[in-house]
Amino acid sequence: MATYADHEQETKRLRMPGIRRLLKTLSLQGAILLFTLGVLDAILFFALPDEFSAQFPGYRQGFFLSEVIGRGYPRGYFEPNAERGFDIIPTEKPRTDLVHYTDDVSYNIWSNTIGCFDRPVPNPLPETLWYWAGDSIAWGHAKYEDLMARVIERAKHIEILQCGVTHTGQRHQFSKFLEITKKLGRFPQRVFVVYSPTDTMNDYLHPHSTVVDGGLTDMKMLTADNEIVKLEQDWFDKMQAERAAAKTGENGQLTNFSVSRLLMQYSISAQLLNAGLHALNNHVPAFEGHVPVLGEEPMLDWYEKYVVYHGQKLYDLHRLTYLQTRGGTLDYANFKYADANKAVIKEWRDHALANGYSLEFILPHPGPSSLYPPENATNFYNELIAYLSSLGIKYYDVAAELQKRKIRADDLYWMSDIHMSGEGNQIVGEILAELL
Repeated sequence: MATYADHEQETKRLRMPGIRRLLKTLSLQGAILLFTLGVLDAILFFALPDEFSAQFPGYRQGFFLSEVIGRGYPRGYFEPNAERGFDIIPTEKPRTDLVHYTDDVSYNIWSNTIGCFDRPVPNPLPETLWYWAGDSIAWGHAKYEDLMARVIERAKHIEILQCGVTHTGQRHQFSKFLEITKKLGRFPQRVFVVYSPTDTMNDYLHPHSTVVDGGLTDMKMLTADNEIVKLEQDWFDKMQAERAAAKTGENGQLTNFSVSRLLMQYSISAQLLNAGLHALNNHVPAFEGHVPVLGEEPMLDWYEKYVVYHGQKLYDLHRLTYLQTRGGTLDYANFKYADANKAVIKEWRDHALANGYSLEFILPHPGPSSLYPPENATNFYNELIAYLSSLGIKYYDVAAELQKRKIRADDLYWMSDIHMSGEGNQIVGEILAELL
């Protein structure tokens, strides 16, 4: 007589062919699916429009190690500063080994004894002396002889101390001005501040950057609510360790093998899977931060990109600039993060009045037409202009002058960089030489 165990064994024997058939069917269907996706990925790799594929980090072009330390400037050009966070290193003799690149154009940069990208300070100082302040627009991003302050110097035959410092606002610039004029023992007759749409952000977070391992580095970032978070040393240690361990080519492209990076570079299906995993983390509270992903979150605009610091998403300082200009003009009068910028401009105005020099603002064209259409550019600074006028500060609106002269704004800029090119500097310098 058959036992219960015999019955169970016979049942399992009869089930096995069905399970095998099911597994075989699933394997076949899986193989067909993978083959279909592979063919589709191969076609789309060449067929997808660039504007779509560019939304997926690493797709087609490969992966590059992000530059956290340096911000694109050569190491050894800046030093830490107790008050301002960082500044250009003063040197007795201009260096010849520092090179900066913009839009595939290279040029030497240096500093003089007062920490400015300029010629040696004349000794004795000339009777007529002007001072040039500002951020990257005033500092450079073109060959020294092409810079607008040099164009003005040559046209007016007047000595200008060119002391712009990239990645700064008026709080940094005013502090540097006071330090330099104390060293020189006198104030210039005229001080020109080249304003930038990023100045509000710079002053809200000031001092926001320092020098790590010889490179200019942000030490503060923003939360989604624009609260300021200071990065601790462990963050920089981690970034340096990752960079030291990574295998990269000359242009910073990662070359060590990774299955996930390989899939993400050649497969749009893998990119879409990665997007779905990020969506689960972002929109399903139960999964938040617990779903593993293949790589960086795709389909983000520049101001939405983030890093994860101690489990918290943090955003670049320039996110504030987007929020201030997303309407097409500079939101200033009621922009709550502009208070520090307003305060230091007033403080500088008061100092100018008390010490007998003229404080004047240059309002450069805000940027290429791809960012600021012509109809917005001519009204871009209206709210800032109202504030400057309320303080009795003279200003020069470059966008308005370009419109009068029928000069295309896009002629001012590099092809792939939003800073003014050498040609753009010369155009604006010639206009300002007429106005000043």
